[in-house]
Amino acid sequence: MMQYYTLDTKLQDAAFLAGTPVTCPIALRQEELEAGTLREGAAIVVMLSNRAKYKARVVSVMYQLKGTLAAGEMIIVREVPA
Repeated sequence: MMQYYTLDTKLQDAAFLAGTPVTCPIALRQEELEAGTLREGAAIVVMLSNRAKYKARVVSVMYQLKGTLAAGEMIIVREVPA
């Protein structure tokens, strides 16, 4: 199942479209952690601030556990068709 993430700023949009890795905040519930779907190399769908959607790959995920929740950040990069 593809994960979905929304970028909030035009600066993030521009960096993402240029192929630059973008750092984004994340918050995960216990079910998402146990499923392991948001991990390095995972495919996600990114929606820009103008609602355009693109495929991306997760480069890295860093988080800290806080009870049944995890908060941290991920780095994503746009997947460009070959």
